[in-house]
Amino acid sequence: MLEGAESDRLFIVKEGKVSLYKKFARQSLTEKNCFTESKIMDLEKSEIFGADKLIFNHKNTCTVKISSVKATIISIKITDFKQYFKHLMPDLELHLKLRNDIIQDQIKRVKKNFVHKNLTNLELEIWNSLPQFQEISWET
Repeated sequence: MLEGAESDRLFIVKEGKVSLYKKFARQSLTEKNCFTESKIMDLEKSEIFGADKLIFNHKNTCTVKISSVKATIISIKITDFKQYFKHLMPDLELHLKLRNDIIQDQIKRVKKNFVHKNLTNLELEIWNSLPQFQEISWET
């Protein structure tokens, strides 16, 4: 499951472990459009993922990768889930909203710590020297 993709399914981890990853723009003084993925959290047995469309009506927030040697994942169409598990929707919605808050907090934490981690030594040396130079702003 890829970040930004549309999905008509949600998934339940039956066995094993999956990890959620988020793309971040990599700070680079010499390259444009640099991205890297950082792990946000792990999900294990009985945990649900891919419910972004079901609960929040938007595309996948994270990329999901299998992170155990063996994993079994159950795939359920969102329409089927709504039909067969309608009685569970209020509790599931609350649970997933609370977990989404945790995910969003983790994304903010990773993003904040990510700013200088991926600069090369040369870029880092330049970056650290910048305060001694005059800053000039302009608009086009």
